[in-house]
Amino acid sequence: MADGADSQEANLASLRALAREAYDWSISRDVNASTWFFNTALERIHRLGAWPFFRVTVDVDERNPTSRYILKVWALGCVCRTFQLDIGETVLPHDVYPPSPATSSSASHKPSHSQSDGSINQDDKQFDQSSANQPLDAASFTSATTTTTSSLPAVVAQPPPALRWRLFLDETVHILQAMGFSSSAAYSRAEQLLELERRIAAAAEGRAESYDRRRLFNPVPISKMDRLYGLLPWVQYFMTLGFDVTSDDEVVILHPGYLANITALIVDAINRTEDQSLLRDYMILVLVRSFKPYFDLSLFRLDDSDEDSMQEQWKRCAFYTNRALGFCYRRDFCQRDWTGRECHQRECFFKINFLFFLQVDSIINKISYPSYILNSTFLDTYYKQFAVHESETWFNSLISWRKFDLTRMNSDLKAVPDRKQSWIRPPVTVNAFYSPVRNDVIFPIAMFHLPYYIPDGPSAVNFGAMGSVIGHEITHALDFQGRQYDQEGKLEDWWDPQTAYYFNITTQCMIRQYSDISVDGQQVDGDLTLDENIADNGGLRAARYAYMRWVEDHGEEPLLPSVNLTQYQAFFISYAQMYCSKWSPIGLSLHLLTDPHSPGKARVNGVLANSKTFSWAFQCPVYSAMNAQTKCTVW
Repeated sequence: MADGADSQEANLASLRALAREAYDWSISRDVNASTWFFNTALERIHRLGAWPFFRVTVDVDERNPTSRYILKVWALGCVCRTFQLDIGETVLPHDVYPPSPATSSSASHKPSHSQSDGSINQDDKQFDQSSANQPLDAASFTSATTTTTSSLPAVVAQPPPALRWRLFLDETVHILQAMGFSSSAAYSRAEQLLELERRIAAAAEGRAESYDRRRLFNPVPISKMDRLYGLLPWVQYFMTLGFDVTSDDEVVILHPGYLANITALIVDAINRTEDQSLLRDYMILVLVRSFKPYFDLSLFRLDDSDEDSMQEQWKRCAFYTNRALGFCYRRDFCQRDWTGRECHQRECFFKINFLFFLQVDSIINKISYPSYILNSTFLDTYYKQFAVHESETWFNSLISWRKFDLTRMNSDLKAVPDRKQSWIRPPVTVNAFYSPVRNDVIFPIAMFHLPYYIPDGPSAVNFGAMGSVIGHEITHALDFQGRQYDQEGKLEDWWDPQTAYYFNITTQCMIRQYSDISVDGQQVDGDLTLDENIADNGGLRAARYAYMRWVEDHGEEPLLPSVNLTQYQAFFISYAQMYCSKWSPIGLSLHLLTDPHSPGKARVNGVLANSKTFSWAFQCPVYSAMNAQTKCTVW
């Protein structure tokens, strides 16, 4: 995987060849407007693992999550924690360019900040039983009225901050230049392409729509898709991707309003020669852009060192090899690092100290790695259709990986879901996960190391770090997303009305609290980060409670030497150290725009300011920044 000049030119040549395979740029002389067909071009690009306009996945059927998988078309300009709902691979999130109120295809769904501050009066006589029966806050989720008119949603004239616009524009310019556009042509075309992306982003219905999972879940027969969304001959499309389907099979359409709007946009563009040319370039841009993270920044001659990227070659190689071959990558590490004794200790650490607190006994706990990855026969069978050879280039290996992912989706569609055996992330992953549609939590083996966990280390340190991570993931079972799924992952509202009512009130306090936090002069979005903020706060409270119980059972630990900290001070510092981070202005701007997690500073200070135990441990003065008068608590 060399990054020298010869290799970079070879990679660019491979990308240009890939573009030709998908009907190439409009400047190409090989393919003209009369021989370019949208359907065929889209099918080819989707088969290559790039997803302009919408994304297709295979996941469990939320009506019957233990019985079957189903095809899903994801179509929303929003990034949410558990569900990556997107409008394909456009770089512009929906909320940068929302539809104007006068012409939007749906009502505004942004949660209101004008409700209660979150303080609950137990004697509140104005409790409205009818409103409590709503699945979620009724003010936040007004019914949408979708249209299928060909008129596109108007784009709000107010541009995003200059920093974000510069990043989007410069990236596109550099890619076009690397692909053969002249400097002036690249800049002109980049502005046109970003205007198209603005229209695509504006076609989405709104971020808060993603919170109401029952509204999102729209199963329709493929035959009906042909009538509702005349964008493609859908049976042919799915079969071209390799799915064995008939017109009677169902597909789940998430955000049908968006798909109707994007259908109108594309049909309108296809009928005009210039717009057809722009559409063609946009689809190739998405294809090329999707390969960008796998290569050195210099591949596209980007001069902006602020752009977030793994610039070291070995890191990129290790990261994406793990993503592609997660079950067999570093299998030796799993065998060596996780003995039966350690497994027993850590499982007890998890089960005894956390599950009793949150009383969610039906959650399946997946800790370290699945045992079947140690079975060579399983691995040979699982990766049988992943064609990778020592003589292959890095680029060709990436193509093989994408084809394999599509093949795996096809296999899953025919399988029966197994909640206990499914493992959706590689074991060598420094992250933890909760899935509401499986009602499971995954803590990969790579998490059980510094800075999250010290084998046989001080309990205060382990509870503050790894304990709060475990609590965080379990709390997701009780956030806006998780509360809509029952113990087996079935889409069902299982809360009683009063619990739902008070939950909606307390979350408003947290929305406002985080919306008032700024990091390096940039504001946190309390709506976008709500679920993660709920989990951060609930996770630390669970860890603190579990540590208290541990102390009751085992007694106080000796103080840590040389640091002059009490046990509780060490607990909170251990929590805070997990989120040490450094941001460039552009990186922070994009994070705040698209990531459902608050930046590290906000994650730490927001949670600790809500903790009475923290204020007591550090003797924070009353009304000081870290001992706020109003302490927001959801769980």
